[in-house]
Amino acid sequence: MRSLLTLQSSNDRIVQIPYRQKQRVGILLSGGMDSGLLLNLLDIACTDCTFVIFTMDKPDGSLKYSADIIQKSKLRNKWEQHIVKGGKENEIASLGITGKTAFRHILDDYITDLDVLYSGNTSNPPQSLMSTTAPPDRSVANKAVEKYDKFEIPFIELNKAETIDLVKRLDIEWLFEASHTCTEFDVGRCYQQTETIHCWQCMERQWGFIENNMRDPGTK
Repeated sequence: MRSLLTLQSSNDRIVQIPYRQKQRVGILLSGGMDSGLLLNLLDIACTDCTFVIFTMDKPDGSLKYSADIIQKSKLRNKWEQHIVKGGKENEIASLGITGKTAFRHILDDYITDLDVLYSGNTSNPPQSLMSTTAPPDRSVANKAVEKYDKFEIPFIELNKAETIDLVKRLDIEWLFEASHTCTEFDVGRCYQQTETIHCWQCMERQWGFIENNMRDPGTK
């Protein structure tokens, strides 16, 4: 029987995370805040589930930060595997394999062996951000929901300001420091290190904290 973990965002949006007990649950963990939040919410909702965690190893340190989030989450449910795509296995950067391609590989190669696969993708802010890189194309994941019945994106209606508020309300604020957002540097924020690079992801995170009247406590 399917259950729903229901949350209300700071903008009064209702978030429903579908889940079942005793499932083999796949989670796309990027090392960022949103996927870390989703991992912890699923661990609260599920009992006697087995987690299979997927990370695309990229130059931004995603594998290192994902491993740190797993360790600090102190999961109650068993996590069976941390499957890494890219890095030494596929050499995403050197072979030109994009995140989109690696994402499709995960869907095609693993989803049949899972009961459900979750992504922590959010919507973009309701305003344009001053950045030197383009916003991510999140339509790929949205289209995957239509193609794969087992694929879920529960945060798709939420923006970064709302997920930051959820982290705060769930009292897992350690996630602010453990997560990493920048796509240009593997440590810190690009706009704090150079005047010429302001990646879209860093500006989105900065916007989210400003919307919550908070200073970003993260240093990674």
